[in-house]
Amino acid sequence: EFLIPISEVKEVAELPPVRPFPVNIHGYEGIVNIRGNIVPLFSMSCFFPDKQSLVTPKTNRLVMMTYDGNVFGIAVDAVKKTSVK
Repeated sequence: EFLIPISEVKEVAELPPVRPFPVNIHGYEGIVNIRGNIVPLFSMSCFFPDKQSLVTPKTNRLVMMTYDGNVFGIAVDAVKKTSVK
């Protein structure tokens, strides 16, 4: 399980079809189309250098995030809870 700061989360959605895109970046899975916007998709493996990919058949959610003005998606298996303190 992982925590992502809610202030960085833009949206949580079902994971749409992933289109592979040839970029040699660890954890990069490809691109997804979210309502006409092309968004780069990463797996949680980008945080674990020894893992190839953490995207599995159970991976069915997309967490859209913004960081430093850039929008990207993280593929996750589930979102269990959201809260704001």
